[in-house]
Amino acid sequence: MTNLDILFLVVITGLSILLAVFQYTEELKKKEDLKYLFVALRSLIFIVIGLLLLDLSITSTSTNIIKPRLAILADNSSSMKDKISAKQLEDKMRTLSQQKDITERFFTNIYQFGEAFKKLDTLNLNDNKTNIQKGLSTLSDLYPSNDIAIVLLSDGHQNYGPDFAHYARNRKMKIYPVAIGDTASYKDLSVDRINHNDYTYLGNEFPVEILVNYEGDLPVKSQINISNNKKLLFSKKLSFDKDKRSAIINAKIKTKKAGLRKYQVKLKPIDDEKNTSNNETSFQIEVIDDQLKVLLLSSIIHPDLGALKRSIETNERQQVIIKTSDEFKGNLDDYESIILYQPNRRLISYLSQLENKNASLLIIGGEKTDYRSLSKELGFFNKQNDKKTEDFQGVYNKGFKKFQFDNLGFSNFPPLSDQFGDVEISGEHNILLYKSVNGIKTEAPLLFEKEQGNRKFIFLLGEGIWKWRGEIFRQRESFRPFDRFLDKWVQYLNVDEKERLEVDAKRSYRSGSNGKVIARYYDANYEFDPRAKLKIRVKKSDGQEKVFDMPLINDRFTFDINNLSSGTFSYEVFVEGQSFQETGSFNIEAFTIENKQYGANVEQLLSASEDDRIYTLNSFNELQQELLKDEMFQPVQKSTQNKKSLINWYYLLVLLIVFLGLEWFIRKYNGLI
Repeated sequence: MTNLDILFLVVITGLSILLAVFQYTEELKKKEDLKYLFVALRSLIFIVIGLLLLDLSITSTSTNIIKPRLAILADNSSSMKDKISAKQLEDKMRTLSQQKDITERFFTNIYQFGEAFKKLDTLNLNDNKTNIQKGLSTLSDLYPSNDIAIVLLSDGHQNYGPDFAHYARNRKMKIYPVAIGDTASYKDLSVDRINHNDYTYLGNEFPVEILVNYEGDLPVKSQINISNNKKLLFSKKLSFDKDKRSAIINAKIKTKKAGLRKYQVKLKPIDDEKNTSNNETSFQIEVIDDQLKVLLLSSIIHPDLGALKRSIETNERQQVIIKTSDEFKGNLDDYESIILYQPNRRLISYLSQLENKNASLLIIGGEKTDYRSLSKELGFFNKQNDKKTEDFQGVYNKGFKKFQFDNLGFSNFPPLSDQFGDVEISGEHNILLYKSVNGIKTEAPLLFEKEQGNRKFIFLLGEGIWKWRGEIFRQRESFRPFDRFLDKWVQYLNVDEKERLEVDAKRSYRSGSNGKVIARYYDANYEFDPRAKLKIRVKKSDGQEKVFDMPLINDRFTFDINNLSSGTFSYEVFVEGQSFQETGSFNIEAFTIENKQYGANVEQLLSASEDDRIYTLNSFNELQQELLKDEMFQPVQKSTQNKKSLINWYYLLVLLIVFLGLEWFIRKYNGLI
């Protein structure tokens, strides 16, 4: 209330008394003893009315103490098990949070992290992943002001997510690391990573790349071995010192048996090595003893042949054999897919034999193609031609739905060439690319497909496709988009009705690796059908069987193998209400990266600490004292002024009613009304 408000209050009080005296002086001459009571009541009534009309306000001040926050963050991963019990760790956390000095100084919360971040429930040290950075980033999101002290109880071994120490430094987070485990430094060798293909072919050599790391300063020597069923396949001696702490080993292993093959990688332990569990691991690779053999028959030598071979063979399951019409003496039954390039009369003579075996065909025409003989042999296709040639480009047909392919910008590609003439196709067919002549789109087909009974045909009516592959590389610095486009043709010619359901599953997974079985289902036009309901029936080698739904995630039906324990499984993916199904098998290898870590990662924990200091379970008292004396985290006294108008004070209205009622009652009682 200001000085002006006080002045108004004095004036209102004086005027109220004067007005009340004036009103009652003459009226109460006969009731001298009640005069002062009525004057007082009437004065109070006028004072209350005056206060309400002036709308005066009163300011009050409240004070409260705001404590800084303290987050106690515990590592719940299984790598902690050999260093501390869950109960001991939980007791330490609760003891710290309940210390009188700490509770008076801080507002405390306790959290746990491992595979996920959450408020402390009950520690079990069973999580198979450690993502310390995720825990810190979640705290940063919860308390963005950074006025929070973080006590981190962990062994410092993170195996998922970005570098937590780098994250903490960048965010200038105040972290007090408590190292759980042996903080002494020991020599240690570890197999950190293995890179290999998922499959190879029988008789081939497949490459393996192994990364080995060394922790220590003294020179050491070791040896790495790769074996299969206890048979040594590769061995190499290694040496490390303080300047050489890692090595990449490249090996080539020759396959001699088909099927899923398991290989063991083992490092010879060095002297005084405490943790040897990270010295060995294994990997699996599928050895395939068959390839899709594609016969490319040509009447001429042309650059397109090499482009076709290189492009198709980017799919390792496909092998292209090129033969000219004069060279080929083999049996067509030895090949799963046939390509006729600019067929002449001799190549066309094979069509009747191919018809008898219901073989699907890719036919590529050009300036040297014998279209007259081809049209005569194929009843549904006719091309009227003369000796003239023409150049043209391709135009993408958005309405093509037989199978999916991307628009690579065909209208900007170098032109192809072919004999001039109209094309007639009887029966149903689907055009992938139309011809464009001098930039004008025509209705003439350049690339089309047709089904004739049980056979499938794809026609490309133009030569010079090698220029398209080169143009793709010039634009995108990669042949892959074009190779995928051409692979679609080969897949379409070889796909059968069952392959409307595609399943992508590895032959081997590691437990806890977030591995997935992925399926895609296509409708009658081979378009992805998101309406379908897919399920997977999984049967373990011991006979246990379960059925799981495969939810649709990002246009893929997905099953997470983390729902299963380690072991060997057969599976059947099926479409509910349909007859389509795919079967296979996979193995889940028991693997826990947490078991590969020994002691505490002191270096990382030190890096995360702003003061370059870490604590242990034996120095908890020092940690408590450090928290209490840190000037950065002091309680703050906050004063708040609340301004409230008198018109909002409901009891003033109550007083007004009471005074009016009391005056009326007394006047009535004394016969003045």
